[in-house]
Amino acid sequence: MLFAILCAACQIDLKRIIAYGSVSHMSLVTLCIFLGTQSGLESAMIMMLGHGFVSSGLFILIGSLYERYHTRNIRYYGGLYKLLPRFGTLFLLFVLFDIGVPGSPAFVAEFVALVSITQESVVLAAFCSIPIIIGAGVSLLLASRVLFGFNEKRYLVNMPVQFTNFLYWCELQMPTVLKTFVQKDPTPVYLKTASIVVPTTFDLLPHEVFVLICLFGGSFLLGVYPQLFLNIFTQDLELILQNVAFFF
Repeated sequence: MLFAILCAACQIDLKRIIAYGSVSHMSLVTLCIFLGTQSGLESAMIMMLGHGFVSSGLFILIGSLYERYHTRNIRYYGGLYKLLPRFGTLFLLFVLFDIGVPGSPAFVAEFVALVSITQESVVLAAFCSIPIIIGAGVSLLLASRVLFGFNEKRYLVNMPVQFTNFLYWCELQMPTVLKTFVQKDPTPVYLKTASIVVPTTFDLLPHEVFVLICLFGGSFLLGVYPQLFLNIFTQDLELILQNVAFFF
């Protein structure tokens, strides 16, 4: 858990940050499974279901950002909340649910998991809480940087993918030579925040918003009333515990 979240903190690729955070969550799921208790399995189920909703939404948001701007490098983004309000609102909500605010499935799962781990070992529970705290800080810094911060590079978003990749490669090779990019299409109205130039009509489309709201609604329902989902798996979890009881 700790290694995965520290790897996430060192990344500059948005998708890798989310991916390493998912690895950290799955490490806690694995620990809960190997506790061999009913509460441990229930917390693992809630966390896996919630992870399916929240991480899917985050990956969709990062993918939509890549489709528009052709880069996942966090250094090219900043202050997107003013330019993409629908994206910013949904991204912030999914990040908050990812770190486990009350009402999210991660909050229920992590609380039950820490209680179950504490019953086995207080030291282990204290160690498991460290990656959770670090992960929350990393996620909040990610949202703050992308939505409200300033980007370090100049990047033009309305270019072909091959050309932007070439320019990105050139900038990595010659950071002091390649300073500015030429605007491809001057006809749309552009807004400039800090040093990033983006069009005003690139916010999330209605079908993207619909999919994300469905994922967020499922995650919220799981966080508010997890027993609705656990009732489906209760008998199966009890059967699993009976079959593997001799291991514990």
